[in-house]
Amino acid sequence: MADARWNHSWIHCSGTTVAATLRTSDLKIGHPIDLSGSALVDRYLLAIGAEIQGNARPDLLILENYFIIWMRELQRASLPVSDPHQISIRLASVRKFVEANVDRQLTLKEMAEHTNLSVARLGIGRRLTNG
Repeated sequence: MADARWNHSWIHCSGTTVAATLRTSDLKIGHPIDLSGSALVDRYLLAIGAEIQGNARPDLLILENYFIIWMRELQRASLPVSDPHQISIRLASVRKFVEANVDRQLTLKEMAEHTNLSVARLGIGRRLTNG
């Protein structure tokens, strides 16, 4: 068992930013978050460590923002995943539709109808019209 990888970890931290961030997040404190790997934790621990160790005067605002974004990503990762294949299939269908009709101007309504969704549910209308 000496070669077995860890399967859980605990992180303890404190401070006003920590307390405020956790209080306003939807993270369930004291409950495990099932992550598919360590990349999310590694990314922020490495960034925080690099800021602290790589600078004579670490920037507290940068550290605070790393922590806040990390907690938001953990909260997102803790949400149940509906059906990721459903989304990718519909978006792939839209892409094929656009590629098949590249010679004419398409409307968002046409793309949405092609996927049996409303324009709002398709979710690309706002991004396309707002840049």
